[in-house]
Amino acid sequence: MNKRDIELVKRSYMNWADNPNLILTFYDQLLSMAPQLAPMFTHTDMGKHNELLRQVIRTIIEHEEGDAKATLWLEKLKNMHAMDLNIDPKYFKEWRNSMLFAIAAHDKDWDAKVNKAWHHLFDSAEKFMTQ
Repeated sequence: MNKRDIELVKRSYMNWADNPNLILTFYDQLLSMAPQLAPMFTHTDMGKHNELLRQVIRTIIEHEEGDAKATLWLEKLKNMHAMDLNIDPKYFKEWRNSMLFAIAAHDKDWDAKVNKAWHHLFDSAEKFMTQ
C-alpha cells in the first residue's frame, strides 16, 4: 500500500471508529452472508467484540505501515482463529466484504478513492491471514 492509501484508510477509520452501530451492521451483513457462523457468536459480548474489531483494524493498518509488534499480534490472531477456533480461512472473504459494507455505510466521506484504499488494505490482510 502506498502512503496516500494508508492516510485515506486512517481518516476513514476515524469517521466510524467510535460508532457502535458499525459492529451491528458488520455482523448483520456477515451472518446474512455466512449464517453457519451464527452459533459462534451466541455468547459473545458484542461491546467487547466491538472494541476487539476496532483493534484488529488498527493493527492491520499498523502492520501495513511496517510495525513489527502489529505483525506479531496479527500472527497470534491468525493462529488463534486457525488452531483454537478452527475457523476456515475461506470465511475471510465474507469478513472482508462485510467490513467493507459496514464501513461504507458509516463513513460519511466514503468515495471511490476510500473504497479502493480499503480494498488494498484488506487484500494485504487477507493474504497475510490466510497463508
